Amino acid sequence: MGTHDDGRDVLRITQAQVMRAVSNPARMRVLALLRERGEQTVGQVCDVLRMPAGSASYHLHRLADAGLVERVGREGADGRQSWWKATHSAMSAAVPTTDSEGEEVSEAYRRTVAITYEQAYERYLDASHDLPAAWREAEAGEDRVLRLTPDELTAIAKELSAVMDRWSERAAAHTESDGSESVVVGGPASRGVRE
Repeated sequence: MGTHDDGRDVLRITQAQVMRAVSNPARMRVLALLRERGEQTVGQVCDVLRMPAGSASYHLHRLADAGLVERVGREGADGRQSWWKATHSAMSAAVPTTDSEGEEVSEAYRRTVAITYEQAYERYLDASHDLPAAWREAEAGEDRVLRLTPDELTAIAKELSAVMDRWSERAAAHTESDGSESVVVGGPASRGVRE
C-alpha cells in the first residue's frame, strides 16, 4: 500500500490498486473531509458532501479496503452509527510508471487531484465574500513559472515539504476555539509543464 514518510503522518502511495481506489473525485472528497474534520459518521459525510448514504458507505468501504480510512468505535456512541477516520493527514503518490497500468493509474490519480483542488477552490471563492477581511487578506495567491531541471524541481519539492512539516506541527497545537480554521495549503507539483 504505502509507507509513512520519515515518521511523518504522510502516506506515500506505492501500489497502483491504492492509487486507483482514491482516483475518484467523490472518494477524494470523502477522504479530504475526514482529514479535515476528523472522525465522522456516514450521516455526517452525507450531510456535508450532499451524498446519498449508499454512496458514502460505498466510498468509505473502498477507501478502507485501500487502507486510507478505518472504522472506529466510539465509547457511548449510538451503535447504529458507524464512525470513520482517515489513517493519515496527507499523502503523496509514487507508483512507478514504467508500465502502461502504472501510467494509466498515475494519470487518473493526478487528474482526480486536479479536479478535487479545482472544486475546493471554487467552493472557497463562492464563500470568500463572507469571510472576515483578515482571512481574505491572508490568502496566499502567488504563483510563478520557473525554468528548472528535474533535480531542481525535486529539491524545491523537498524544501516545500519541510516547510509543510514545520507548519503541520504548529497547526496541530491549535483548537477550534483559538481563532484558527482549516486551511488548504499546496497542491500537486507540476512536472514537465511547458508554457
